[in-house]
Amino acid sequence: MNEDAQLVSMSYQDYLELYDPTIEHPKIIGHWERTSKPTLDYNCLAHALGIEDKWFAPEKGELGYWWPEGIERKWDLPTIRKLLASYGFTLKSKTRGLTEGFVKIAIYTDKKRFPLHFARQLETGGWTSKLGDKLDLRHDNLECMEGGSYGRVREIVMKRIK
Repeated sequence: MNEDAQLVSMSYQDYLELYDPTIEHPKIIGHWERTSKPTLDYNCLAHALGIEDKWFAPEKGELGYWWPEGIERKWDLPTIRKLLASYGFTLKSKTRGLTEGFVKIAIYTDKKRFPLHFARQLETGGWTSKLGDKLDLRHDNLECMEGGSYGRVREIVMKRIK
């Protein structure tokens, strides 16, 4: 069997296990570390909030998809701000660096301000992201995930650590 035939016979789970994020996000080369196996249990928004058992999406009736009560079922920046505020992320950060006593979430958007990705700052000052149905990773900075399908960081919100 040639390599092409082997690739065709590869399961989706096998593909996810072999996924190389540097192909879609070349700026992360040398600036990232895998921190989980691929999972459909949660997406980048849930991961940014520290939730690992919900896939946030406003569509009703989708198996496994979830949306908080009291938040309009819409995926746009104003609604996402309200959703994050419902989890205590009510303050805007002017910096990408660590702010003692706070946890931050970066919101990546396209040019039209449509939310595409979310990352959470770690206590080390690095960041953590979930790449769709793929892996979680730690990355050194926000810039290394900018560009391509994730757009750029539009804003950073934060909340005080209890």
